[in-house]
Amino acid sequence: MAMDSLRQVLRDKKRWSAYLLTFDSSEALDAFLVIEDDLDPPDYWRLLGDAWTAAEAVAANEETWRRLFSSSRPDREMLMTEAERPFLAALPEEVTIYRGHSHEGGERGLAWTLDRDSAVRFAHQFATSTDIGHPPGEPRLATATVPSSSILAVFQARREGDVVILDLPPDVDVELL
Repeated sequence: MAMDSLRQVLRDKKRWSAYLLTFDSSEALDAFLVIEDDLDPPDYWRLLGDAWTAAEAVAANEETWRRLFSSSRPDREMLMTEAERPFLAALPEEVTIYRGHSHEGGERGLAWTLDRDSAVRFAHQFATSTDIGHPPGEPRLATATVPSSSILAVFQARREGDVVILDLPPDVDVELL
């Protein structure tokens, strides 16, 4: 069976997770966009979380990610696994988050981490790579303190402490590395 036929069968049977798994990481977002209107709220959030964690680079599609994460659908907690939900709930009232980037304005992105060393590694990676949606430049580290209630999700599966945040405070510190 050709891949397109398999995907259609999976869509027809509403086997959403299996459908999404037929795509590689660079196609995960586009695959999600094809089915987003067919998903009930729990599936929408669960599969959006899966697409996010599968995606290698999110900067090139940041506005699309913002739209998807801003949905008013109920059951948003389904973005995270059962193990990740209590982790987010146990965070202190204020949390320091970090973001590695390589260009002016990069500190306003969605993808942050609770781990400073991880953000530093990303900054150096982004500064030298041209194929992941980030303009090359000097490695920079953004640091912000946010209320834990402003964190949409914490993902632990691929990168420990990966957080998504839509609304950043205006006072984000940026240092050149």
